Amino acid sequence: MPPGELTNTRVSSSENPSSYRGSVTFAAAVNDRAGDTLGGTVQFAVDGTNYGGSASVSTNHDTGATTATVSYTFQGYGNYTITANYSGDSSFLASSGDVTVNVIEAPK
Repeated sequence: MPPGELTNTRVSSSENPSSYRGSVTFAAAVNDRAGDTLGGTVQFAVDGTNYGGSASVSTNHDTGATTATVSYTFQGYGNYTITANYSGDSSFLASSGDVTVNVIEAPK
């Protein structure tokens, strides 16, 4: 495979809308067109500010999905943009994706 294979990063949220002060898990799914196993890391960011350290991607060999996850607790209401920045590796180019999450008051 030639170096510099294009990748795609998609971000999903375990809850959207999410509850204020509720824990949410974000998953970044990274793939290329051929479904190869990718290496590298994902750095998550909330509204442009990095959150936590880089998370290593891992591939589920049963499904072929390459993902990285992080948990986050929102401390305010409103809309937030969660971005996942995939680092790439020696064979795959970096890519990024994002999702907008609406944080609301938890139902009583």
